[in-house]
Amino acid sequence: MRTLFVLAVFSLAVAAQDFSQIKPLPPPGIPVSQQDQRILRAGLDRLGKRIEALKGNPHLADVEIFHKAVRFALDGNEFFREEQIFRAKELLRIGMERGDALLDELQTLTIPVVVVTGSADVQEAEWAGRADAVLGKPFAIDELLRCVRTLARAG
Repeated sequence: MRTLFVLAVFSLAVAAQDFSQIKPLPPPGIPVSQQDQRILRAGLDRLGKRIEALKGNPHLADVEIFHKAVRFALDGNEFFREEQIFRAKELLRIGMERGDALLDELQTLTIPVVVVTGSADVQEAEWAGRADAVLGKPFAIDELLRCVRTLARAG
């Protein structure tokens, strides 16, 4: 009975609080212009495709960290100075460079690389000359098997 009384008093105390005075932590960030938002979202999309192509690589986290940092800051309204928006663009560029380096590392191992991308446009310039084959989704499993067999025979 005593526990019920304590719970009731606690509930009344909580209900009497004015939560409108509580400040969010961290405070809201500065507004990001529509143009900067478009640039950042496009960069996130490009880097996301590169991450998709590198799935299974043990060093993938070295690329994912850049994607996550920018995505969390943009989605969470956590840019507090204009300089940070510029820095986010730089982080996306560095993430792409690291992704390229990982893809180049795969190429030096003389292992055929098949990129499976969510994009239907498999002729994207960023993949030109970097992978042995590019498959856009959706694709038939027979198409993937045919591609792998062809590359295995060539190697």
